Amino acid sequence: MRLLLGVVEMELGDFPAAKQVLETLIPPSPTAPSLPSLDAYFYLAQFNEDPRAALRLYQSGVDLVVKALKGKGPALAGPDLSEDDLKKKAAKALTAMVGIWMTDLWQPEAEQQCETLLSHAQELDADNPEVLRTLASVRISQQRNDEARLLAERSWAGWKDLDPADINAPSTEDRLSLAKLFLELEAYPLSFAVVQSVLADNDQDVEAWYLQGLGYWEISNALAAGKVVAGVKETTTSREVMQIARNCLGTCKEVNCYMLYRGSVFKLNHPVQLKLMVGQNYPDDELRQQAEALILEMEKKGFRQTIDPDAALEAQLNMLEAAGEGDGDEDEDEWEDVDHEFEGIDDGHTDDIDMS
Repeated sequence: MRLLLGVVEMELGDFPAAKQVLETLIPPSPTAPSLPSLDAYFYLAQFNEDPRAALRLYQSGVDLVVKALKGKGPALAGPDLSEDDLKKKAAKALTAMVGIWMTDLWQPEAEQQCETLLSHAQELDADNPEVLRTLASVRISQQRNDEARLLAERSWAGWKDLDPADINAPSTEDRLSLAKLFLELEAYPLSFAVVQSVLADNDQDVEAWYLQGLGYWEISNALAAGKVVAGVKETTTSREVMQIARNCLGTCKEVNCYMLYRGSVFKLNHPVQLKLMVGQNYPDDELRQQAEALILEMEKKGFRQTIDPDAALEAQLNMLEAAGEGDGDEDEDEWEDVDHEFEGIDDGHTDDIDMS
């Protein structure tokens, strides 16, 4: 009951209250239950502002799992979990620890710490998509991009066919993290496929639209520099792709505005209203600013939001390789049509494309 109360406080954004409740479930609290609460450790670690303290909490939870798996520790409080479930929980905690080392604690020993943690995670759950994605991120930081791409592709293959409601399906945040990795690796068709899996669930996801626009912007610049981009037809021009990027980033801006003014009397099909709305304090202000900076650069070159959404969609379809003509990847994913439920947003996505 206390764990549930702590989770509710977390979801309401009252982290001090959540912390106060959850800390009663772990030692040295005199009210800590005799059966350890694994989730209490992990929840406390998630929102702890002290990275070292967060690491200790995650490690305490992992240690409980390891002891339970070896039959050397007490049973764990909460619902009965299978051995596989316990391994997945511990592996997820270990990847979270890697994330802390790669961001808040990037020090000389960080690389070795990441390797050790991920090795442990692989021992527990070798094919865990989140473990593979995190290891791919580490390999990118080590400039071992070929290995990183193989790991990222294994991560994508591990969940791409799962129903979004499947308990093993990754979160939107994890999927977008994988899309970013593919962008870093210039594996654009795979990045777009991951982004489309997000938009199929939520066509108002701002970061998904931004990443799709950023990907097309990068492709356009590569074509302008005379490079060949895998998955893009040789006849495609830089300007064609830049227009697609402009449409996606324009949608990103409009989604921002729509989320701010949802339920209001304003519509988003008027440029003056749009300009005023974009100036508001959207929660992810940094992402909005990045999108606007790219849009400004495009507009200086004469690119505006395409008025005809059908023409925008046709342009995307025409620039991509047909099935089987891409970069050799075995993925064959038909992307669902993402219908917009609000007015004033041009289609800027790719439908029914096999990105193999």
